[in-house]
Amino acid sequence: RERGRAAPYGQSMMRLSLALVGMHLSLSSSLSAAEIRAYCSSLPNQTLIIGMVTKGNAELTLQRWRPTFQNYLSNFTIAYGCHTTLVPLEFDTYEPMTASKQIDFIFPNPTAFQEMKTKYGIVEFLSVKRNFGEDQELDRFGGVIVRAADHLTDVVELGDLLRHKGISMCAVDPGAFGGWQIQWYEMIKHGVVISEYVQDFVGSHEKAIRSAVVDRTCDLGIARTETVERMIANGEFNASAVFVIGDQSEALGFPQYLTTELYPEWPLASLAHVPREIQQIVAVPLLLLNPQSPEAIIGDFAGFAFPYSYEPVRQMFLAIDKDGTGQCDAGQERVRSDPGVCQECMPGSYSKTGLGACILCPEGTVNNGTANTDCIFCPMGLTTLSPGGVAGDCVPIPVAPTTMIIAIVVTISGVLFVILTSLVLQRAVKHYRQLKRAAHEAELARLEMVRKSVDGMRNIRFPFTVMRYSKFKEYGRLVRHEVARNNGDLLMFDTWNESVAFAQTSAVAFISHQWLGAREPDPQNKHYAAMVTAGAAVCRDKSLAEDELYMWVDYHSIPQSCTESKISAITSIAVYACCARYFVAVAPNATHVDFKKACDPESYANRGWCRLEQWAFMAVCGVESMYLLQTGEGEPAEPTVIQQSKEDAGKARLLKLSDMDGWLEQAVKVYGAEFSVEEDKHALVEVILGLYGFMLIEHIMSKNDSAAQTAAGHYSSVWLAQQIESNKDNVFPPQYFKGLIELLEAGVAGALNDGSSFFSAHDFEAVVRARAQLLHIQGKSLASILTSQTTRQSRLLQKLSEMVSHSERLEVVGPEEQVDSGTHTWHGIISSNRSSMVSDAKSGSFSAPHSSSNLDRNSKWDVFRSSLRGDVRPSSTTTRSEDARHSRAASKSRLDAV
Repeated sequence: RERGRAAPYGQSMMRLSLALVGMHLSLSSSLSAAEIRAYCSSLPNQTLIIGMVTKGNAELTLQRWRPTFQNYLSNFTIAYGCHTTLVPLEFDTYEPMTASKQIDFIFPNPTAFQEMKTKYGIVEFLSVKRNFGEDQELDRFGGVIVRAADHLTDVVELGDLLRHKGISMCAVDPGAFGGWQIQWYEMIKHGVVISEYVQDFVGSHEKAIRSAVVDRTCDLGIARTETVERMIANGEFNASAVFVIGDQSEALGFPQYLTTELYPEWPLASLAHVPREIQQIVAVPLLLLNPQSPEAIIGDFAGFAFPYSYEPVRQMFLAIDKDGTGQCDAGQERVRSDPGVCQECMPGSYSKTGLGACILCPEGTVNNGTANTDCIFCPMGLTTLSPGGVAGDCVPIPVAPTTMIIAIVVTISGVLFVILTSLVLQRAVKHYRQLKRAAHEAELARLEMVRKSVDGMRNIRFPFTVMRYSKFKEYGRLVRHEVARNNGDLLMFDTWNESVAFAQTSAVAFISHQWLGAREPDPQNKHYAAMVTAGAAVCRDKSLAEDELYMWVDYHSIPQSCTESKISAITSIAVYACCARYFVAVAPNATHVDFKKACDPESYANRGWCRLEQWAFMAVCGVESMYLLQTGEGEPAEPTVIQQSKEDAGKARLLKLSDMDGWLEQAVKVYGAEFSVEEDKHALVEVILGLYGFMLIEHIMSKNDSAAQTAAGHYSSVWLAQQIESNKDNVFPPQYFKGLIELLEAGVAGALNDGSSFFSAHDFEAVVRARAQLLHIQGKSLASILTSQTTRQSRLLQKLSEMVSHSERLEVVGPEEQVDSGTHTWHGIISSNRSSMVSDAKSGSFSAPHSSSNLDRNSKWDVFRSSLRGDVRPSSTTTRSEDARHSRAASKSRLDAV
């Protein structure tokens, strides 16, 4: 890595370092997971407290750093039963908080860190990285000394200041590390006596530079690196108006103006009472952050790295202790906030030279009063119980008789070997049991992950949101979710059952496309025009009125403003795709406005998230209703809503993806596609597990049913199962799934054949019921599929066939028919004036009035009353929790049996 920045090679080495950290955690940890959880339970409120040193801007500190140190870290530490919280610490409070151990970690500037390390033994383990430019990350910084370009023109190097004694210097604060102290140190090295110049402390880095370059109220301006570049970028002055004295940025390979040496960035340190394992639990998630992480963007930083040595900071303080207004006298130390002022050592401490901080009297010694230069020993036979003793703290030392000491030594030596041997054996047995318990817990966790992944396909984390096609046409462009919501043009369904109930009787088209801009999906309205054409083609081919078609489009169906709601919706995209009757890929020839790359069917087919959406639909719904919009022979038309005519819509046709050679074979391989963020591949493991679990029943049956394979035809669910089987390592790469697919297949096969599975009967029946209800959206019946193959399967399939035949269609009840019976019913929300819709974004709960401004509520209920009447209502939450308990019990009993 170059000085001050990370090259691509350095980024690769960082990933390797993270892997080594994980290995180190597993091999060197002396505390088991249970012991770590016990430690977390012993904390007040089960909370790890991180203190951040600030100066009068606590509100800004919380806005920038709470998403990282509180929200983000808690997502990892919660696995061990504890949370993290961020507490701003003013300059006059961080030392008492550290001394009294009221915090567990501290995020100080280098000045405060060096002092706390000397006095209280805090340990640095990470340092922050700052952003500079578009692709540079800095984990060190320095300071600058500048003048106006046309003032003191003979001052080029720091040594030139010796010819201008008496000039004024504007700096930030006497205790500012980057805004005064390191520049002071540089001037000392060049022979400049600071007392021969006028110092003016103005309170901020920008004001110090502005005073010298713009206002001309000071001769020199002193500030931290990056200040000059930021002010030039903000237009406060031109680069030609400022001159950096002694600039050595080129010599040190640093991308910013630099007068001083380079020093490590702010460190994250743990207090001495925090176990090393807790430190590592905090370190690893922070090392995973990168400049594109939402937390890094909010906090305006690039991530965290292992720190450089802070020895240069200590050397700097030793130097400025000798300078300034004169060396402190013996028995004194420097004031922390102003190194130019001395104060007397307190009772119980001393300083022989006046350099550095006062030192506590060693154990067994005391002194009295202030300004002490030494400590004296307690009288013979007396000692102190701790360092820092004052007169009166000496207590008697119990003196044992010599004969008793000899007897004790002889007795201990006789049994010492036995004790040591017992300890070694005990430690070995304990370590073996810990390894065995850890392996057992890990296997239970894997089984639970598989079960939850499949169960997760029966849940949505954000409401299923659609818009009528007729209303979609009126906008004339793609519109943000929040705008359409506030206009009352969205239908939103809070639960999985509500979403499926609506989809079973309403035509929903899932529109899949590739964004044409980094921040906006369709800057030039090309995709919107194609989507309008696609909707017209669906209505034409499926004989639907425009009011009968509903559109799911990511920009109006997924929140764009609230990050937590957006993430919740994105994690449910696979379920949304399964709730659609038609899947339409829109990929006209276009150019990405930011990256200048061609966007067309080929680029669409190579995008990872586009393949996931196709995978989700075909895995659960089949491939019969999957289409690619084709608008004509040449370049796709780009009509607006007003310009579009029946002739334009007539030119378009929906090309079945199954008719496109090799398209679906490629779409199955989600992990072989392009992802902008590689970490997304890890996040998709549970989603793909859940999808695969939903199709696995028919998959397993197809392996032994040649008649079913022959009858199914090309591009059927049997074909999809065969594609997966023949390309398993490409569809489920082992480096991501790590044996989870085998566990899932064994669990479903066991449930189908003899019931020996970690899936409980409740869980398995719920999965089959959900599979049947999703197939019903496509007009298919899982009951008939199971019935046709029961002769080759277990009696359980016969039972399942009877069960799903009564539950493939969900019963729907209107608002006026709902009763307080505890039964879940459909209550689709029509958004209208929804400024208070998100009542608790963190918990994912939503509420809205049952009113409609732009859609006719009565006509919606008439449709449902006339077309939906089922025999089985959705399960209650009590049943769902019982399912989870049965599954965990089944998983544990199976492992215990093994």
